[in-house]
Amino acid sequence: RTLKVRYAPVVDRENHRLHPLLEGAQFEVSNQRRALRVKSVLNNSKAARAGLVTGDLVISINRRPVRSMDDLVRQLKTDQQQILMQLQRGRSIFYLVLR
Repeated sequence: RTLKVRYAPVVDRENHRLHPLLEGAQFEVSNQRRALRVKSVLNNSKAARAGLVTGDLVISINRRPVRSMDDLVRQLKTDQQQILMQLQRGRSIFYLVLR
């Protein structure tokens, strides 16, 4: 038997799909640094293949600060084929381009 798993898309409060490149990732507000934390990333999802890791802090998207879920929704509403994310992983801060 083969088990097929469908990854749920990232959605906003009104259940609108945010961006297909982030499928498989869940986010939560971080109290550490006024950023969003990657709560979980499903194995072999688009988000995982792009390089997102559970625990990453999302500092900005497309060079605009992300401090809340509303900021995330606002930045992802545009219909883009790529996303520039500034992340903090441990002590490292770097950019990740999702395509």
